[in-house]
Amino acid sequence: MKIIRSMAVEREQAIIVVLHQPTSDILDVIDILYFIVDGGRQAFYGTKTEAQQFFINQCQLPSMPLDMCIEKLSAPASIVDDQSMLLQEIAVQQYGRSGQGQILETTIENHLKSIDKHDIPTVTDILERSSFRRQLKWLLWRSLLSAKRNSKRTTNLFFRLVIMAIILGVLFFHTTRKSLDYIVNIDALLIVLFMSLLESNMSLTLVEIPNEREMVVSEYRRHLYSVGAYYISRLIIDTCFHVISATVYISIIVAMTDLHHWIILVCLTILIVMTGCASAALIAAVSSSAQAALLYSQPIGTLFRALTSFFINLHSLPVFLRWLPYISYMHYGYQLILVVQWWKTDLIYPCDFTTSHKLTTTSTLFNNDTCSISDTDIISCFHTSYRAVGYNMAGLISFLFGFHILAFIIIFYRIRRAL
Repeated sequence: MKIIRSMAVEREQAIIVVLHQPTSDILDVIDILYFIVDGGRQAFYGTKTEAQQFFINQCQLPSMPLDMCIEKLSAPASIVDDQSMLLQEIAVQQYGRSGQGQILETTIENHLKSIDKHDIPTVTDILERSSFRRQLKWLLWRSLLSAKRNSKRTTNLFFRLVIMAIILGVLFFHTTRKSLDYIVNIDALLIVLFMSLLESNMSLTLVEIPNEREMVVSEYRRHLYSVGAYYISRLIIDTCFHVISATVYISIIVAMTDLHHWIILVCLTILIVMTGCASAALIAAVSSSAQAALLYSQPIGTLFRALTSFFINLHSLPVFLRWLPYISYMHYGYQLILVVQWWKTDLIYPCDFTTSHKLTTTSTLFNNDTCSISDTDIISCFHTSYRAVGYNMAGLISFLFGFHILAFIIIFYRIRRAL
């Protein structure tokens, strides 16, 4: 930093340096501080002395060095601890109302009016002519760099999923076809398997879309990119993470348990996770904040889980509620996973077990003491069949595209309305 400052002094030029939580030694060589918080919002512009007075007097921070004030204000947004989010909001509002902020805004407006736009091409003019392909390429590059630095998407997410997969693998490790509770345990493993994966990926979508809204509005106003380019780039990055996380997660569980058809199970789980995140995008699009999106998703997710046919016999629903399973993408997904798991499976159990309350099927007599249970017998307990595979797949894909189309329309409308 000292070398950079000496170059600026010798050449009598201003040098802009982007710093993330600078130390006091670095701040010593800085003349003007431009502070930006989450979402690209301006929280301060001025000298270091003015900054410290502003943070302590107007932002109500305790008396502390400037680097500690910046560290406290620049903490990443978190749903668990919203203190930093509140402080950032206070700083943005206070600076906007302050005399310094109003003077700076007036200066910028006067400067823009004095520029002859016909003689000097601005950055906005250049970006207005950029193609959709160039916008998408730039957004993907920026999203990839941001994802690498975002521990919520990389280290934290994969660490949680790996630990969860190992725990599930240990719990169901001794489940074999010879055990009488094999069918019940495998059905339970299948429901837990994609539920935990759904919650981990959906929570990121529910939090990130509302938090990015102000930044997208600001950059859309400056013609940096279109809403379509933003949504498609986000969809591509999210899909890549879904493929990687689902593959690692399912592979660990399949290796430790008695699940079958690994490749088909991975592909199907990826499709279910993508559909779940599409529904999360729709919920986040209509929500005013990340907290509201999480609150809305909890009762909806609970209802959809109850309609998978694992927790309740869907034929026992009242007649006026029989339509509910058809609006649950989890219902279609769970029935597809059941068909994949029990495909070409024949089990032999004591006849008294096959006619007990644990398994209500039409078993086939194998000999005097044992009976054979086919794959059709098992999946019929959940009111599905092989003939319904195409129907369930069509329902899942329809929800995937339908959720994304609705989410995009709502996001586009809200961004245009905010201009």
